[in-house]
Amino acid sequence: MAIISRLIGLIFWLAPASMVYADVINKPLQTIDKASELEREQGYLLLYVNADGVAPSIALSRIRCKKPLSELTEKLKFDRDYQISFKDKPAGLYLVPMFAGNYQITEVNAPFYDLPFSLTTHNRASWRFAIEADKVNFIGEISIAKARATNTIDVNLHPRIAQHYQRIGQELAELLTRYPLVSNLGYRDQFLTTLEQKQ
Repeated sequence: MAIISRLIGLIFWLAPASMVYADVINKPLQTIDKASELEREQGYLLLYVNADGVAPSIALSRIRCKKPLSELTEKLKFDRDYQISFKDKPAGLYLVPMFAGNYQITEVNAPFYDLPFSLTTHNRASWRFAIEADKVNFIGEISIAKARATNTIDVNLHPRIAQHYQRIGQELAELLTRYPLVSNLGYRDQFLTTLEQKQ
C-alpha cells in the first residue's frame, strides 16, 4: 500500500508539468509601432494579414524536431500549441514575438455567423515555417475570404515576399537595422536570397 500511495503521489506531482503543454497560448498580433522587445531566443514572426469574417484565427504548434524544414516528414510531433486571432484586424503587416524553432500551422478557423468552419493543415508542408532568434521572420500573407458557401471558404497562405518586400523595408526600417529579415518556409522560395545577392 505504501508503494501504491507513493506512485499515486508521484502521478499527481507530475500532472501539472505535463498539463503545461496542453494549454493553448494566445499570441496577440502586434502592430509595427507597438512591437514588444524580444526575449532571449526569440525572433519576430512577421505576416501580412488579409482576413475577413466574424472571428478568424489560426492554430499553430511548435515542432519537436529541430531538423531543417526540408527534411521534415508528415509524421510530426508537437510540444506547444498557440493561437493567433485576426478578429477586427485591418489588412496589413503584423508582428508576433515567438521562440526559435520550427512551427506548423495546424488549423485555420473562419466562422461566419452561424456557419462554423475550420481547415485542417497539420500535415501540409506549405503551412510550415521556421523562426530564427534575433531576426524578423516573414512567413507570407494569410488570406481568409469573407464570401463563402455553407461548407467551403477561400483560405490561403501565400509567400509573396516579392510583393511585400518594399513595404516591409519601409514600415520596418528601424527594426530591420537591429534584426535582419529572413524567410524560412516549408518549401523553397529563392526570392529573398536572390535579391540579397544582387545588393
